[in-house]
Amino acid sequence: MQKELDNLKDILTFEKQNLEMAIYDCDKFSSLCNEKDVELKAALSEKRSIEMRLPKLSSQGSKKTIPKELVDANNQVFEKIHEELKARSMLRTAEGTKKRHLSEKSSLEAKIVELEKNKSSEVCCLNISCFAFSARKVVNLSHTGIRALPSSINSLCQLRSLILQNCNALKELPDIGNLCHLQLLDCAYALAVLDQLLLMRY
Repeated sequence: MQKELDNLKDILTFEKQNLEMAIYDCDKFSSLCNEKDVELKAALSEKRSIEMRLPKLSSQGSKKTIPKELVDANNQVFEKIHEELKARSMLRTAEGTKKRHLSEKSSLEAKIVELEKNKSSEVCCLNISCFAFSARKVVNLSHTGIRALPSSINSLCQLRSLILQNCNALKELPDIGNLCHLQLLDCAYALAVLDQLLLMRY
């Protein structure tokens, strides 16, 4: 399970990098769309300006140059429309990619949470068989979701170190009076157990 969990975390890191790139692309293409929109508005304004000058130029006998000037303005408008449509198409693609990576990221995070929960549950369900080796000298259950230690821990007559750091779900310790060789009991940040130990001192 740990291998699968580590693999998912690696994939999640990769997806986060892809998401950052997709967000960057969205911002870039959004800026490009705004730029093309400004250029299109400028081209349309120029076209309208030419159309407004058209009657005046006609009265001045410039009929031969009018059509070409207007055609050029129309071509410029069509070109800007094409460029803006292309930019917006790229933006839609980038936004689709962004949504896909967001979905993948959310899915991976959910799977990781579920695996970590299952991993903790496995540790929480420790039974007598886990403590069947009486010669065991060290038990380290740090950073797990274990809620209780089985009373069979007393069978570990050679136990020297019991490490329960950050076991926040652990509410109390069983009677460990038979662990005569116990030299280290580390319950750092396991607050409920620390409270129990403090009460035992008084």
